[in-house]
Amino acid sequence: MVLSERIDALGHLQRIFKDLNTNPDHEIYSTTVAKNPWFIPSFVQSSLHQIELNYLDTSLISQWLSGYQLEENPAMRIGIVCAGNIPLVCFHDFLCVFLTGNISVLKLSDKDSVLLPYIFRNWISICPEVAKYFEFVERMTSVDAIIATGSDNSATYFEYYFGKYPNIIRKNRTSIGILSGNESDEELAQLGTDVFQYFGQGCRNISKIYIPENYSFERLKAAWKAYDFIMDHNKYKNNFDYNYTLYLMNKIPHTANSNIIFTESKSLHSRIGVMHYEYYQDLNVLETELRSISAQIQCIMCNQPIHGHLVFPLGSGQKPKLDDFADGVDTLRFLQSLNS
Repeated sequence: MVLSERIDALGHLQRIFKDLNTNPDHEIYSTTVAKNPWFIPSFVQSSLHQIELNYLDTSLISQWLSGYQLEENPAMRIGIVCAGNIPLVCFHDFLCVFLTGNISVLKLSDKDSVLLPYIFRNWISICPEVAKYFEFVERMTSVDAIIATGSDNSATYFEYYFGKYPNIIRKNRTSIGILSGNESDEELAQLGTDVFQYFGQGCRNISKIYIPENYSFERLKAAWKAYDFIMDHNKYKNNFDYNYTLYLMNKIPHTANSNIIFTESKSLHSRIGVMHYEYYQDLNVLETELRSISAQIQCIMCNQPIHGHLVFPLGSGQKPKLDDFADGVDTLRFLQSLNS
């Protein structure tokens, strides 16, 4: 398949995503949540919709690729070690490999081993020729390069086993929000999506907010009441209750909403059901501080410019565009470089 044919095939894949997303009673949702209780149907639908809308629109793909000089080279086997924190988190990596005419060798996470094989089986039934562009494996062998995503601990493992290959190895990152105190109620509600979607387990989910001194949490708490449904999920509620008890017993200062606990901390990473916060006095000083920890940050959500940093509007964290590369590493350019 040449590039134009691959793009056309992605148009068929987009329709599969759309059909699943508009059929909430489809058995794939119950099968997925049975495998991983964190993947509730509404969040799976959110993932399907984001991919359909932002990754599989053929006009957007063509516009995106216009900035690259993709050539038809002999196909290489690109190993993709997939994380399992949110549904279909590895899809963008597959998309890049497919568009460059290479073969994806996918090692799925046990936490997300249902959706992609089901979707691809349906895709093959419509476009049989795409079958040669991917395979699912239990053990990663016979590859020419590696794209691996995981925690800091797993990254050490990846570097040990895959360091001999050209690679992209992603470590544990998280996202932050910066508030001025002048946000509207609607903007604060949108921020809640960045916090609560996927139970906060994605690298684009906000785990810490920076707030001006004397910031009142009351408007923020009120805006986030819309996400109280998250407490109906047993695993999330258990985490919330455990952390709440922990803070009480250890006399750690905190304030709690009906669905999340706020505690002051320098750490970027927070537990499930917890939001860290830190006060700032001067935005210019904060800009400098963030540069020193930029390797730990995936996205900064803020409705004002932050000098020297790429920022995203509140509520856009889980709506990445085609050119929003994880860790800021251009996957297409990496794949192109393999032929140079």
